[in-house]
Amino acid sequence: MIENKLSRKKQKDNDLAKNLDQFLKRTETTDNFAPLLDNRVEFSYIPLRNIVLDTQIRSSDDVEDNLDSLIESIKEKGVIVPVLVVKDGDKYRLIAGERRYKASLAAGAHSIPARIMEDNISEQDMMLIQLIENLQRKDLNPIDEANAYVKYYETAAGKTITLQEMINTMILHGKEPSRLKKEDVLIISTLIKTSMKSIPTIENQLSLLKLPLEAQERVKTGKLNVTKGYIFAANTDHPLFWDLFNRDAKNPFTVEGLKKAFASKKLKKASAIGFYQRATRFYNDIEKNVDSISVGQAKKLHEIIKKIDEKITSILKEEQ
Repeated sequence: MIENKLSRKKQKDNDLAKNLDQFLKRTETTDNFAPLLDNRVEFSYIPLRNIVLDTQIRSSDDVEDNLDSLIESIKEKGVIVPVLVVKDGDKYRLIAGERRYKASLAAGAHSIPARIMEDNISEQDMMLIQLIENLQRKDLNPIDEANAYVKYYETAAGKTITLQEMINTMILHGKEPSRLKKEDVLIISTLIKTSMKSIPTIENQLSLLKLPLEAQERVKTGKLNVTKGYIFAANTDHPLFWDLFNRDAKNPFTVEGLKKAFASKKLKKASAIGFYQRATRFYNDIEKNVDSISVGQAKKLHEIIKKIDEKITSILKEEQ
């Protein structure tokens, strides 16, 4: 009995050492990661009660999803790939491995294998390491991955960037990198190597962040096919967007069917008729309730109507 326990523990340790070695070899291929770990990491089992959660890249829902299989795996084999922590007084801040940490707690474990970094590492370096490790995960959903791209750039560059600026930077890197600053070329090159994705793929994933939050949620949960997500993202200003989005939720389009739907003149006409009907109902509603609105509401309404009038006037002028 004791021999069996010792044998299982030895096997766990061997598996752990093997996976740790593979992980470190993998991270050494990433220019911005290996230097951060160089000579600053020790390995140990640490008590779960001494770990403090740090800001994570993945959304809380994504972390909580499908933990059951991981919990069972930890009960049977233990944690194979160590988490990454940094010493913080008598505690350890968790940099990467939140799912493994939470699953270990649920499995009733008392300690967890960890790579421990020195406490003099900068906040920027910690964020970069966390981003890189998370980008290398296969189960990171497309929306969180796209947000991680932006966050990686902002952390590495030390500045904020709009989504369109990020997309434009990616396009320039692919077509005319000489027009970019050297630091931008390095950051994007590292991002491409880390994510193991092509520039067009990263551009497409970034475009998903143009989607309304409701649509992003459908992509995150897998209810909206990512390829169709790209099509919707390219048509967020299209007058048919919400009509087709709601129709797809009830009766999903094929990819080709969705493309044709956005290009259909028949649907555009139907959408225009629907808009006219809604506008008529809006006018009737105002007429019925105009006496009950406040002065402030009347002023706001007047501004809205003024903008609509200006738009319709410009359309009529184009027809003349």
